[in-house]
Amino acid sequence: MKKVVLFISLILVINSIQGAVIHIPGDQPTIQQGIDIAINGDTVLIADGTYSGDGNRNIDFNGKAITVTSENGPNYSVINCSSEGRGFHFHSNETDSSILSGVKITGGATFVGSGILCEYASPIIENCIISNNVQHGYFDCLGGGIASIGNSEPQILNCTITDNRLEPNAYHVGFGGGIYCSESSPFISNCFISSNQFSGFSGALGGGIYATNSNLTVIDTTISFNSSTEEYSRGGGIHIDGASSPSIVNCVISNNNADFGGGISYANLSVGEIAHCHIDQNNVAQKGAGLYFETSAPEVINCLITRNTINTGSGAGGAFNNSFPTLTNCTFTENIVYNGNGGGISCEGSNLPSIVNCIFWGDHPNEIDSTNAVDITYSDIENGYSGTGNISENPLFVRGPLGNYYLSNISAGQPNQSLCIDAGSGSAQNICYHPPSAETCLNELTTRTDIVSDTGVVDLGYHYFPIIPPTPTPTPTFTPTKTPTFTSTPVNPTNTPTQQTSTSTPTPVYTPTCGNDFGSKVYMPYHHYQVNSPCYCRVKICNPTSATYKLPVFVLLEAYGIYFFAPSFNTGFDYYGNSGGHTIPPGESILIVLPQFNWPSGTGSGVATWYSAITNPEITGLLGDVSSWAFGWGP
Repeated sequence: MKKVVLFISLILVINSIQGAVIHIPGDQPTIQQGIDIAINGDTVLIADGTYSGDGNRNIDFNGKAITVTSENGPNYSVINCSSEGRGFHFHSNETDSSILSGVKITGGATFVGSGILCEYASPIIENCIISNNVQHGYFDCLGGGIASIGNSEPQILNCTITDNRLEPNAYHVGFGGGIYCSESSPFISNCFISSNQFSGFSGALGGGIYATNSNLTVIDTTISFNSSTEEYSRGGGIHIDGASSPSIVNCVISNNNADFGGGISYANLSVGEIAHCHIDQNNVAQKGAGLYFETSAPEVINCLITRNTINTGSGAGGAFNNSFPTLTNCTFTENIVYNGNGGGISCEGSNLPSIVNCIFWGDHPNEIDSTNAVDITYSDIENGYSGTGNISENPLFVRGPLGNYYLSNISAGQPNQSLCIDAGSGSAQNICYHPPSAETCLNELTTRTDIVSDTGVVDLGYHYFPIIPPTPTPTPTFTPTKTPTFTSTPVNPTNTPTQQTSTSTPTPVYTPTCGNDFGSKVYMPYHHYQVNSPCYCRVKICNPTSATYKLPVFVLLEAYGIYFFAPSFNTGFDYYGNSGGHTIPPGESILIVLPQFNWPSGTGSGVATWYSAITNPEITGLLGDVSSWAFGWGP
């Protein structure tokens, strides 16, 4: 433990992080007592263990600009509320200088925010697991995992929110099994929101996320297997209500269940943007397995709506009730209504959607079900539909690097040319959506299996990121070792030069070269360091293509069985490009992880290893190999 603390201190020096470290339970017996003695800039560091009882539930930052984090991540530092209150309550105007990181919160039981409640507060909540919290009783239930209310703007980053349950009595309503938002603007990024459930309701809204009168952002997030199946329930994955205006970008919404709107539902004059999302395999009892909009008008752009199902009802891909959304460059396919109509979409009411550059093909039993004519132009609809520029030709879907719905293109090596190519309205460079980091236009994306970007007249349907994954490689396991072995001298890793014992400056080793492989190569000037040895850490990023990508780049530092994620060097999940991807230009580029410095005195002896890797945008697969660099320090 002494060397772990010493190394954490070294990380703090390297990153110029100021403030004291208060150890729980070493310095204070409870988390709240650690916070109570902390001042702005301090870190409350929680050791492995399960924390319960007074001082370890209903925890309050008291407005302090501090970091509360764990030594080894959320699987090892567990806050068990034992069905008596919640984990944390932020309500003193906390800002993004108040950080909660790397803990698991379970066993919470309140009627609002059983895991975490943000009330007029905007902290950062990162790398946490919020699971198995329950709400029940004689009240409406709001937010089984996290609740954000009252002009709060929390950042919820890299969190897992799963298996939370809302269980009021039959006369009350549940809102937001995973996350509840009211009059707030949370930023939710790189999260996994899954298997949150309702039961015993007179109504249930938003199995994964519920928002009313809120302008939330949900980006790079998977929302799956959430259930909002009570009668008249809405939004198995997400329900947007009360004139909200969210931005939902680059998300996977899959395998959610509800009565209306299995994937996403909108109501009551809500607007906003749904962009570059895959809405897949959701199910409803009545209408809108993929999308359900009621008196709302969001913009849906470049989305893939597939394999959503209804047993008896209408609108498997989407159902629009007196709503006027715009749908641009979306693909609806393989959606099924077993008993009913509108496998693609169904529309009712006087207000109808405006649809352009879309593909409706292979949905059952028909593509469009509407009593009034829908404004559809420059689209490909199986069995045809009246409208300027519309066609009825098999789009010739082919499997490509990231999925099954690329367009067959002779120039990309297929034998036939899809008539959906260059068949849209407008130029690809002028059809754009707006994630928080930067505008993305369709000329940066592709419908071709050879990942050549769309240029000129836009192709119909969904466009993919232009990425070719290399041959899959085994995914490394970055699990902190529970019983690290401490040695007085560095271990000599495989293929690493033996530790130098001379007091002279060691000779630098090679600088890596790229060759023709896509990937990353982490390196330092030496494999061993003494006091005043020059030191830095860099990652050479290799892109042999002519395209520029925006991808997650992971750099981890392992020391004494603990993993620190750059660039924050916290023990929780982090990476370069966590708001839209790290820019990777063609050729070779350098990512500076640590700027050059001289190795400090007083660090003792030890050994550590850097790892680097690039993943796809969804962080579900590696792009290239995992690179490593082992090094040691000492006399």
